[in-house]
Amino acid sequence: MTARTVTFNIESNLHLIGRPGHVFNERGTFSGSQSGTIEIRFTSVTHTSGEATFAAYSSHGGSVSGHASTKGHVVGATVYFNGNLTVTGGTGQWAHASGRNLRFSGTVDRHTFNAKTHMQGSITV
Repeated sequence: MTARTVTFNIESNLHLIGRPGHVFNERGTFSGSQSGTIEIRFTSVTHTSGEATFAAYSSHGGSVSGHASTKGHVVGATVYFNGNLTVTGGTGQWAHASGRNLRFSGTVDRHTFNAKTHMQGSITV
């Protein structure tokens, strides 16, 4: 099978799983070029930088995963972040997915820890 480039453009709405701390485990849904459920683990989160790993599970079958590094700033109760996302693998329709320098941005509410993210770019599958 020949590798092809596809658009990866998804928005997610997430809520905190468990207790907040230096690691935030979030789960929710995503929509866009695909739809389904998503889990993101934010680590090393400060008001200026952070890291995240994610796994997205398509409602059409298959999954895609990767990691991101972010920079951020705080305005009131909201942390705004953006950075680069790397897709490192997948299953099903996203088998062998890869991609670098995708855009990763979003917000986290510092009171509820609800998060919204946007991932955008092209990946090879």
